[in-house]
Amino acid sequence: FRSQPPPSMDVAMDSAAVLGRSRPAVWSWQAVPRHFSPLPRSTAVRELTDTKARTSADRPNMACRGITLATGLLASFSSCRWACGQRRSWRAMRRSKTQVEVKTLPLMQHRPGQVDSTWLTPVDGLAMLPQAQIILPRTTPITVVDCGSGSTRAISFKEDGFSPLTREKSSWRGDALAIALQDELRLEGLLRLLQQELPEGQVLLGATAGVRQAVATGALCPAKLRAFDVRLQRCMGQRASFTLLSGKQEGRAEWEALQHSLAASSSLRPEQCSGMLSGGGMSCQLAVRQVRHEEPLLFSFTNGVLAPGGLVDKASNGTLLADEFSEGLKAVEASAAQHLRQLPYGLRGTFALVEWVGFFVAGDSTERDLRLGLGFNQILTRRQVLEAFDEALIPLKERYCGQHGIGEAVPRRAAVALVYGTVLNMLLRSAFTDEASFHCVSGVNWATGHYLLQRQKLFSEAFQEEMAAPAMA
Repeated sequence: FRSQPPPSMDVAMDSAAVLGRSRPAVWSWQAVPRHFSPLPRSTAVRELTDTKARTSADRPNMACRGITLATGLLASFSSCRWACGQRRSWRAMRRSKTQVEVKTLPLMQHRPGQVDSTWLTPVDGLAMLPQAQIILPRTTPITVVDCGSGSTRAISFKEDGFSPLTREKSSWRGDALAIALQDELRLEGLLRLLQQELPEGQVLLGATAGVRQAVATGALCPAKLRAFDVRLQRCMGQRASFTLLSGKQEGRAEWEALQHSLAASSSLRPEQCSGMLSGGGMSCQLAVRQVRHEEPLLFSFTNGVLAPGGLVDKASNGTLLADEFSEGLKAVEASAAQHLRQLPYGLRGTFALVEWVGFFVAGDSTERDLRLGLGFNQILTRRQVLEAFDEALIPLKERYCGQHGIGEAVPRRAAVALVYGTVLNMLLRSAFTDEASFHCVSGVNWATGHYLLQRQKLFSEAFQEEMAAPAMA
């Protein structure tokens, strides 16, 4: 593997080796016994340093361990005939009906200063192959359907191995799942809509905090969710599935989407991110990176900002008065304090703020929503964020929670800012130290992470099938 490759070659490679990239790949070679187990997705390049078999008996039974892509994706390269010298890869390729052509360019001679250090990771003692011209295979499309508290909407994803992953929301909307499950005609209409608008590919329906809260309060029976999953598969087949994500599963999906986004970012690298704080209208998620561990610590708690019958819901209907709002805000503070006791404290490092939390802190205010306007993709100190909270929230609190505001209707814009801002303000003060900083990132959501995790699972299954092929022969 250390020798220079021929000027050109044709290689059959499984699709896992090329999907999910937004930059050229760094090909790192390592020969290992065939019985190895695949490494986790984000295993660092530095772990692939041993290029020799331990004994000569191992050498006849060698397989190339992997390709470490610039985005951190460790993909199978066992189907590379040139690298492995084995023809079994062609049999596996024919079984999966997937083929990728890779034609190498002339070996590149890098001079000092010519290498883009933002993505190229040096590997001592390992030969690096040149960049490749990749023709992607046709793959089964995967669509994620977000069963939100207000509506049901599909998100389709596109990637070609060269450009960043893009997502597109459907132009159509269906009834909210929690509402459709209460009415047989609405439920039948929702199923027909999904069948008509998503005629092919894998369809992943997911519900998060809104449906979790409905189940927890008894407004929605769990048996109805199980019956919905059965009817969904009866209508669309095994290609469709429904999942009610737990708080930690939602946080894990958001964390996956964040790592994918940061891999293509120049302002904050994945390894520089100490954790993540996300949130929507019903829950907040906190992820804390663990040293020498693949998976982060995950926490989730209910914020109830958009809960039916809550302060924001009443303000939207124009029925919330200042004296009721003042008492309700005290209840919000008491509930938040109780939930915050379950979270870690003394956190430091740089944490990414995503979803509604990121937009609340970084976005610009509109007629509908008040935001702090601190800006995306820049490092913000804890003190900066807390001062911005005080500057925005104190005047609103004096107006609608003071004595002179009694009897005045509270507009939705002020209600959302005070309720959500109060929860976030308490969280930042209790869980983080002054040494913590924040980085607001847009475009990160659980649906993207759900897609990435499912794609990774499919690749892992295909990899395991290919590695088991010799034993089946």
